[in-house]
Amino acid sequence: MIFDKKVNSAFHESTGLDLYLRSRNIKKVIAVGLQTDYCMDATVKSGFER
Repeated sequence: MIFDKKVNSAFHESTGLDLYLRSRNIKKVIAVGLQTDYCMDATVKSGFER
C-alpha cells in the first residue's frame, strides 16, 4: 500500500494511513525515512499519539 502525503506527518488525515491501520487492527508500525528532523519526527510523534 502506498500513502501519498503533502504534509509533514504520514498520519495526517489526508493520507488515509490512520484509517487503513485501524480498519485492519494493525497496532505496530515500523517507521523509516530520510529527513529525521522533519517528516520522520512528525510522523513518529503523530503515530505515538494514536
